[in-house]
Amino acid sequence: MKDARDPDPARRYKLLAYNRATESNGLYLFVSPDGLTWKPHSDKALLEGLADCHTLMGWDANIHRYVAYVRPDKAVRTIARTTSEDLIQWTPWQSVLEPDEDDPPNTQFYGMSVYHDRGVYYGLLWVYHPNSLMIDVQLTFSRDGIAWQRVGRRHPILSYGLPNQFDSHWALAMQPILIGDELKVYYLASNRPHPVVYPNEAFPSLKAVPPKTEQTWLKDRVGSTGLATTLRDRFISLDADRQPGEFTTKPFVLEGSQLRLNCDAKRGDIKVEVQDAEGRPFPGFIAGLTNRINGDSVRQEVSWRGKHELASLKGRTVKLRFQLHYARLYSFEVLP
Repeated sequence: MKDARDPDPARRYKLLAYNRATESNGLYLFVSPDGLTWKPHSDKALLEGLADCHTLMGWDANIHRYVAYVRPDKAVRTIARTTSEDLIQWTPWQSVLEPDEDDPPNTQFYGMSVYHDRGVYYGLLWVYHPNSLMIDVQLTFSRDGIAWQRVGRRHPILSYGLPNQFDSHWALAMQPILIGDELKVYYLASNRPHPVVYPNEAFPSLKAVPPKTEQTWLKDRVGSTGLATTLRDRFISLDADRQPGEFTTKPFVLEGSQLRLNCDAKRGDIKVEVQDAEGRPFPGFIAGLTNRINGDSVRQEVSWRGKHELASLKGRTVKLRFQLHYARLYSFEVLP
């Protein structure tokens, strides 16, 4: 990460690196003036008792601390979180995400890249499937970076590729880079299965690791970097096809005056109705008055017979009722 908070130009860039060549496996801090030439902060691990996958989210302005997501050195892989004021002294790690009974048997979490966007946290969770030795990426969501929800019905948002491709078995997604309306997600890829670590992942034994000579696929395994792209907020959507669908939001206080949708309705239509807390539509904002929405846009403006402004409802408790037909709705936002 580029650390603008450090006044020392020789420490402008920082990285956390895992080292298993010492007596205690753990994370070490390295610093650099240019991101090219690095030196260790010290020869002592800053965090111990961890395994070899971690991600550095960076500075979290909400809590005024640096945040990293790490993997405890346990038989079953899980996600933990630690914070620091200076990248040197770190809090004891706190477990934040573990597989549960809704996951397939033996599921483990290899790591998770986290980024903050417009008030909430998104996690790109690396889900390891020991039965197939493959890794895909699922979406998680949090409002505080600690309590996480699995979303999108736990379907992969980034999966391994087709057979014989560079990413046919692994996809470990990094933090997205936002350029305009597009998210660029670089990811670590592998063209061969993950090594077998235990004879039976359900009953692991740290002393029983098959040698690599017995895992013939490892001799020609190649790691690569892939690039996946998507539009902002378009990881998951609410969809309706030939059968129309609708939903109504929870009540919220309207603090803006313009409603915009991130949607794809080029084959159909979306209508929006503004209701009071009891579900009664406000005059002039009923669904049937919605000017037709039939495009594909990350910022589709909603209007009702030419009326764009919601200023007359500002400060009121409202609900939004959406009606979709051959359309996908990714998100909506109320602008000033």
